[in-house]
Amino acid sequence: MEKVLTDIWRDVFEGDIGTDENYFELGMHSLMLMRAHERICAVVRADLPVAALFQYPTVRDLAAHLTMNSSQGRRDSDLRARAQQQLQAMARRKAIAEAERPQ
Repeated sequence: MEKVLTDIWRDVFEGDIGTDENYFELGMHSLMLMRAHERICAVVRADLPVAALFQYPTVRDLAAHLTMNSSQGRRDSDLRARAQQQLQAMARRKAIAEAERPQ
C-alpha cells in the first residue's frame, strides 16, 4: 500500500516523497489534494473521505489507515455474504416445511 501511495504522491508532487514526510510541509495545496484524493480512490478502490488526507498526512499513516479499513471492509463483506446465505437457507427450509405440511 505504501508503494502505491508513494507513486501517486510522486506524480502529484512531480518529485520524490518519503513515506514519513508530511504532505502539507512539502507544500501541498488544495488542487494537489483533490488530484491525489481522486487518484487514491480510483487506484485503491477505497471510499476515502478527503478529511482522511488531513488526518493521515504521511504515506505511512495513510497506508496504515487504508490497510486497516480494507481488511475491515473485507470482514464486513464476508459477514454480509454469510448472513445472506443463512437467510436463503432459512427461506428454503421454510418453503420445504410449508410444502410438506398437510393441507
